[in-house]
Amino acid sequence: MERRGGRKGSGSGMKKKGGKKGTSGAGQSSAGSSNKGTKRKFPTLAGMSFAPLQQSTSSNVKKNNKSNKKQKRNNNNNNNKQQPKGKANKKDSKPPPAQASSASGSGYAGWVPPQRRGGQVAVEELAGVGPAEAPQRVWERYVATRRPVVLRAGHHLLGPEWRASTEWASLERLRERAGSAAVKVERRDSSRGRFGEGREVRTTFGTFLDGLAAGDDLHYMTTQDITRDPDGRPEIIAPPLTLLADDFPLRPALMGHLVPASLNLWMGNSREGSMSGLHHDYHDNLYVLLKGRKRFQLFPPSDAARMYTQGRIVRVHPNGLISYQRGVRSDGADAGVEAAVAAEEAHARAEEELAAAEAAAERGEPGADERLRAAEAALESALDDVLAAQMDGDDEGEGDGDDGDDDVFAGKDDFDDFDDDDDDEAATTKKQKKNKKEKNKNKSEDEEETEMVRIKDADGSGPALPQNFSKVDMTLPADEREARWPLLREASMIECEVRAGDMLFLPAGWFHNVTSFSDNDAGLHMAFNYWFHPPDASTYAQPYHSNFWQHDWEARTPQP
Repeated sequence: MERRGGRKGSGSGMKKKGGKKGTSGAGQSSAGSSNKGTKRKFPTLAGMSFAPLQQSTSSNVKKNNKSNKKQKRNNNNNNNKQQPKGKANKKDSKPPPAQASSASGSGYAGWVPPQRRGGQVAVEELAGVGPAEAPQRVWERYVATRRPVVLRAGHHLLGPEWRASTEWASLERLRERAGSAAVKVERRDSSRGRFGEGREVRTTFGTFLDGLAAGDDLHYMTTQDITRDPDGRPEIIAPPLTLLADDFPLRPALMGHLVPASLNLWMGNSREGSMSGLHHDYHDNLYVLLKGRKRFQLFPPSDAARMYTQGRIVRVHPNGLISYQRGVRSDGADAGVEAAVAAEEAHARAEEELAAAEAAAERGEPGADERLRAAEAALESALDDVLAAQMDGDDEGEGDGDDGDDDVFAGKDDFDDFDDDDDDEAATTKKQKKNKKEKNKNKSEDEEETEMVRIKDADGSGPALPQNFSKVDMTLPADEREARWPLLREASMIECEVRAGDMLFLPAGWFHNVTSFSDNDAGLHMAFNYWFHPPDASTYAQPYHSNFWQHDWEARTPQP
């Protein structure tokens, strides 16, 4: 939650459902060998809205059928055929306009702090609450109302599989079990610097742990690069968690029926306090603190237009989800995803039937010719539906923030007036890339496995900060911040301190700046978090209007 933009979303690369089907193999869940079972296959377009959330899901169908689409268009032109089904109703498929008010620029309908400053995050004691009661209580009081809360003494409510609190107490134990894992860590130049600025290095988990044990406070482990299964869905966890998967449940009991998107481990060392930078996430977050303490400064999604984000916000959904492109549902999926999924399923079935009909015709079976004609017509119709889904996805496209009510920043020139010159980072030059390549080429294999290798140059050159990060410098005193970014004066901020043993529930879209402090004894801070797809329905038993994410979960994880 302290660094959300590091993994750029890309098309899920979903396999075409025809001919040979993808096998699990390397695409098995990364949850570890203890999680037995067989994956259920759902030909969905899952994962396309994953980190950052704003990746168009329709691009996956488009990639898999690009050549078919081109050929189909040529056939349509040559034969003067009408447009594929669904094209004429293109406008009807677009999402409704954002319900943005001129005062707040937000369609957010959840809880907001009652005062502008001085408020504290709610605290819920769970020590005496049973596992049957706790999930619904957390849902009704906080998840459904979109209110942050510090949950105390509740690790036992995550599930019987939870052992991380004890198993990860020793760095030596972590090194023995997962030291060989390749990881990516953020880097800062000094103990007073801040993380979240795009400076990253690659190393092994063991080398990183050795540095922490020696007092290294210049490196911080956050979210990791993920792999995808044969259908293009992102895995739930990445190393080093893949080697520690016996110590936590993939789906914590405390959060009821919410569907996880990913799980992450956060580790660093900072006695003076290191800041994450102000930003928001695209998922609901359950942040489990294992060591150290964290200070959170929070702003509600209703203040999104006052947060000076790197990207231009198109919509703030009622549940707080913030979108930077059109066509994203409030649960984070693409607006046309289910139609696209249905079209892909029908296309797969039609291809299988055509193959069977052709085989029947070759064997000379009675009625085979009629069956073959019907199968060809069904495949043609299914392809029309796939193309219609593609075209709807193309039409939705990326929001540029320039048309009417869909843009919550329309007419707000403050962002141009108060832009920071320091926010424009220079791209890495060809000469720098060549020098880095030559330097790495001369390293021995042992050196590559043990030392830290920079991903970006020390001066931070490389991609700009993700669009969900704010331009506001939270290291400045409040009066100086508000003078430089005056819209902050109207924003409401609440604060909390989370200590080892606590958990913080933070709904999607809440802006937060996190300051991390090391444990006095262990000399480090460590947290584990669950990101969940944001709920868009109002009942505990059915937190989503659609079953899409539940089906996606069943496809991504082993099932009994």
